[in-house]
Amino acid sequence: MDFCRAMAKSLIIGGKINIGEQSFKLQADGSFIPIETERQREERRVALRQRIKNIGEMRENLS
Repeated sequence: MDFCRAMAKSLIIGGKINIGEQSFKLQADGSFIPIETERQREERRVALRQRIKNIGEMRENLS
């Protein structure tokens, strides 16, 4: 089975495909959108918390 057939079979079965560590979901218009992994979600949360903390510190320094 070649790579294209494996991809097509994967899409037919679940509507998603994995490329490396990243998963993508097939949309109705034929496009793919990345599916966020738990690790990516946690990294985004940590970065957001750090930005909020930095803004709070900047506001304190202005007072």
